[in-house]
Amino acid sequence: KYLPERARHLAAVVVKGFAGVVCFFLLCASLRFLESERSTGEQFLNLFPGWVALSIIPITFLLIPIHLAFSIANDIRYFIKGKP
Repeated sequence: KYLPERARHLAAVVVKGFAGVVCFFLLCASLRFLESERSTGEQFLNLFPGWVALSIIPITFLLIPIHLAFSIANDIRYFIKGKP
């Protein structure tokens, strides 16, 4: 609202890039957490290993940066070419 359109897209690239870096570190931490949970051998509802249910955490931190990458690509395209 307060920034010109091109500056808004440039700021969005910076913010989304930072969010992608944060997701990378959270992905690394969630993989270590999943590894430690896998070593405990606990069961989830006595049906399957607990780490299977917890595997959604690293999957999520893998999918979020993919979404951010597509969004960054759109912002860069707008920044370079102007209005679509």
